[in-house]
Order: sequence, then structure tokens, then C-alpha cells
Amino acid sequence: MSDERDRLEKPSNAAAIRAKLREIVPSAFSEGELDAAKLESLLDADGESSGTERYELSWAGKREATARAQAATEQTLVPRPDESVDYGGSGNHFIEGENLATLKTLQRSYQQRIKMIYLDPPYNTGSDFIYKDDYSTAAADYERETGQRTADGDKLVSNPETNGRYHSDWLSMMYPRLFLGRNLLRNDGAIFVSIDHNEYHNLRHLMDEIYGEDNYVGTFVWKRRTPDARNSGGMSIDHEYVVVYQRSDAFEMRGVEKSFDNYTNPDDDPRGPWVAGDLKNSRTKDERPTMFYEITDPETGHTYQPDPNSVWRLGEETMRQYIEEGRILFPDDGEGVPKFKRFQNEIESRYKPLSSWIETTTTDEDIELFEDAFDRTVLQTGMTGTATRELKSLFGYKAYDFPKSTDLIRKLIRHSVDGGDIVLDFFAGSGTTGHAVMQLNATEEFDDPVRFMLVQLDDELDEPRGEETTHAEVCERRLRLASEQVADDHDLPGAAPGLGFDKYTLGESRFERWGRPDTESEARAALERYAAGAGSAVDLTDPDAALVEVQLLLGFSLDAAVEALADHTYHLSEDDRDALLTFAESVTYETLTEFDLPADTQYVCLDGSLSDTDKERLNRDLSLRTI
Repeated sequence: MSDERDRLEKPSNAAAIRAKLREIVPSAFSEGELDAAKLESLLDADGESSGTERYELSWAGKREATARAQAATEQTLVPRPDESVDYGGSGNHFIEGENLATLKTLQRSYQQRIKMIYLDPPYNTGSDFIYKDDYSTAAADYERETGQRTADGDKLVSNPETNGRYHSDWLSMMYPRLFLGRNLLRNDGAIFVSIDHNEYHNLRHLMDEIYGEDNYVGTFVWKRRTPDARNSGGMSIDHEYVVVYQRSDAFEMRGVEKSFDNYTNPDDDPRGPWVAGDLKNSRTKDERPTMFYEITDPETGHTYQPDPNSVWRLGEETMRQYIEEGRILFPDDGEGVPKFKRFQNEIESRYKPLSSWIETTTTDEDIELFEDAFDRTVLQTGMTGTATRELKSLFGYKAYDFPKSTDLIRKLIRHSVDGGDIVLDFFAGSGTTGHAVMQLNATEEFDDPVRFMLVQLDDELDEPRGEETTHAEVCERRLRLASEQVADDHDLPGAAPGLGFDKYTLGESRFERWGRPDTESEARAALERYAAGAGSAVDLTDPDAALVEVQLLLGFSLDAAVEALADHTYHLSEDDRDALLTFAESVTYETLTEFDLPADTQYVCLDGSLSDTDKERLNRDLSLRTI
């Protein structure tokens, strides 16, 4: 019998959290189980807890939504090289399938690998569709039992305002996806979520809970249309929001790089180049009485004080310190107002901060004047109509309603990522994010192209306008057309870096013991196969699919290097990690160790393929896991 601890299992978020807690606070566990009350008492060492009342976001269904985020999935990703563009060459990935299950398949392989997430989820306007989730049942039963798939094949359910759980259903849909998405973000990464007024307030509360209030970066305001006279109430709501949260304070959103041409060092100050900064503040003596005081030039004895309509910028103690350090510049003739040295090396960021207001109609000249006057970077993009025309030009017809502007997303990406980074969008819609990344790679000189990963459900379009009948088909076709268009517009070869994509679909596991039979007869047949010793048999009718499934479970990304060593035997390598994977039904210690691989290589084989003796030798000498 194999040691179950060495079995390769589908990831459970709850198990990972418990393992980390056990590592950090082992005293919170009793008889192998987490004692929540004991953990709470350990966290409340100072006795600051004041009972059970607290400020929190709660809604009907929150417990179930939390459980859905923690549960494992039995599904995996299936490669579709024949439906891809430059398969294996672009680093871009398009996944057709339900996004919650997809996020779960990526938890090990893409944990803290994503630099930026951009989402344009359902806005919950009352006519939107939202995802209904239930992962307690098998995938084959799941859509049928929850009513996600109608007799016509539709996979989404509407959420009208008359629904008593109108906001709760939306929150329950968003919570597990945002929760799992955070796990994939790098420490210096951030998430950008487009939303309108219907759920903006709830989104903020939800993001505060998942990311932490301290990691709220800000909210962009984007004018999406011109005023609409048909709106009731005398107000036309013409804007949307892009809410930004960071994984940690290591994230930096970069505006236009500042110019330091005016910094000089005429007195050879060892602290480096500087400019003369204004010492006065526009506040009055009545507003800031402690900032209104006299200062004295230590060399001339001349005293200065701000006029009654202003105060000093620095407090008295800081001013005294600056004078001692020679940072205060007194006038040579005693006339005028002192200034202070502002050193270049003290500037926290070399970038101008981005304005939260996204312009749509202002001229370039006015933008430049504003940026110079207020030391801000202003994003300027088109409105929804511009995006609709762009997509119509690409398809030849209006293929999608209300697409986002590639200009908007491209600029958000440009100010947030570097070459080689990955941008994830798991509400991909028409594929705007992928299109924007391709455009960015064609116009920016990155050492390595920015990569995208898009996820889109194959739900039916309300009104197909062309050959495409599902949202996923629109997204896939747009990526194909965009790849061709960007290559043509910038005179690039078709297989240029940053163009193309690898397609995957969400599918069932290739491993017998991970499947869940749909009928009693299938369950009986599976039990008989298991009793006969075939419990860990793998379906190799599509060996590439089986390879990708284990690749993800081992924590290797979809871009990991894969070398075929022998029949159904592969060497995987990525980030100084190596694994030898074999699906052979019978292997020995000698056949597994005959390859020249690094000493810390992990060996993975079918549970029934090794004798007990060889299994013991491999466990003793090497790192072995079975499937």
C-alpha cells in the first residue's frame, strides 16, 4: 500500500490555510483539529475584544459562498492545439469554461504569478445574468440540478431586481472568484475591477474584506457615454468606475516618468541634486497658529516670518533641524522669502501619480497643461461608442454589446506591468483585455512581451449576429482577428512575440479515481476496476490532456518546459524545479533513475506501477509522489 501523504491530490484551499496555520500557531490545534476559540484567544492577547459585535459585510448565502471558494474541483484544463494560434509560442492563454472551476485548477500552478487582474464582471443592472454555483455535485449533475443550463442550453440565470436576494446573489457569485483570484496575484500585483453604481458600494465592501482596507489604491472614474435624455429622475448617469486594490504595498502604479532636468547641484552638496522649494503654505495664521513663527538666519541674524495670509510649510522643530543641516536657503540681501532644498534622492517615486479622472473629450494640449500644472498623469480614452465601432471594424458587424475600450485597458496595463508579466481576466467577455495586451506588445519595447490569460464561459449569446453563437466563440474569434490586425498594422510576422494564444477548455479529469460516476452502473463498474487494481488508471486517449492535468497539480505553469524522455514519460522544468512524470503502467527504480536529472527532481508515477520494494527505495532515496 502506498503512503497517502505522498498521493497527488486536487488542491483544497481550506487544507492549505489549515496547513499554514498549523505552521504558524500549532497551539491553536487540538487532537489534529483547529480550535477556533483557542485561535481567537491567541489573537486577542491584550483582551481588546469587546464581544461578538463587529463591523462586517454580511449577506444571505455568504457561508455557502465561502465554502464554494474552499472546495476543490474535479475538473481540469484540456489543451486544444488545433484551435490555437501559434500554440506554445506566445505565452498567452485562452480558457473556455466556467471561471470558478478554472480558477481552482490554477491555484497551485499560478499562485503569486499574476501581476495584474482586470475584470469587467456582470454589473447586476437587473437585466444582467450572473453565475449560479454549486460545486458539491459532480460537473455532470451540477448544471442540471442548479438550473444553470436550460432546455435551450443556456448556462446563466438572470438576476432581476424583483429577486429578494438581488444583491446577495451577486455578492455570492463574486466572493469566491475574487477570493481565489487574490491567491494568484504577486505581492507587487493589483486587481482592477470595472463596475457601475448598482454594485459599486458592495464591491468596495467585498474587496475590503478580501484584500484589506489598507490595500485600497483608489477608484478611477470613466465617462462611458454622452448624456442620455431618456434617463428618469433628471440625471443621466454617464460614468463607470474602475476600482483598484493591491496585494500589498509593494505594488506601484506608474504614471508618466518625472523630469529631473531642473534639479542641479551648484554648491556641490554631498546629498546630490536639488531644487529650491517654497517654504510657505497657503493656510492662514488662524488656521495653523503653530506654523506661524519667526525664523532667523544664523549667519546674518536677520529674522523672517510669513505674512498674515500664510504660514510656514514646516513645523518649528523640523525648521530648526533644516537650518542646522543647511537646507534652508536664506536671501543674500535679507529681502524676499527663504526657501528650502528639496533633494532628488528624497522623492518617493520617479513617476507622476495617475489622476483618478479618466478624460474622454479633452484636447491633448489641455491634458499637457493640466499635467504640468498639477504634476499628475491623466489617462485619456474613448467612450463605449468608440469601443463598439472598434469591434465592428474588426468583425465587420456589431458582434457584441457594450464592449470595453482597448484604449482604456491598454493604458491601465501600461501603467501597472512590465515585460514578461501576466495579465489575467476571468470575465473575458469579447476579449478586450487580450486585444489590448497584443496592441501594447506591438507599441512598447519590452524585453519580453506582456502575456495574457483569459477565461470565458461558453454561454449562449442573446442575439447572435454572425457565425458565433456563444460569448466564448466571440472572444476566441476576436483574439484571432486581433492577432492578424496587430501584425498587419505594425508590419510584424504572424508568430511575433506577444501575438497568438494557446486555447484550453475546462474538462473532466483523466484519472479514474478523481472522476465521479453519474449513474449507479458507472459507479459499480468503477468499483470493480478499482478492486482489480486499476484504481489509479489514467485515460491516455489524449496524453497531452493528462500531462497538462498533472503539470498543473504539481504547480508547474502552462508555460513550463516539457521534454518527452520516453513513451508517456516526461521531464518538466520551471523556476529551478524539476519533475519526472511517467504514465507507464509498469516501472522500476532503475527505469526511473536512468535519466540524467537534477538531484532534487520530483518523481511522479501511477500508484500501481511500482512494486512495494521499488516504492520504498524511491521514497528513501528520492522524492516520490503517486497518482
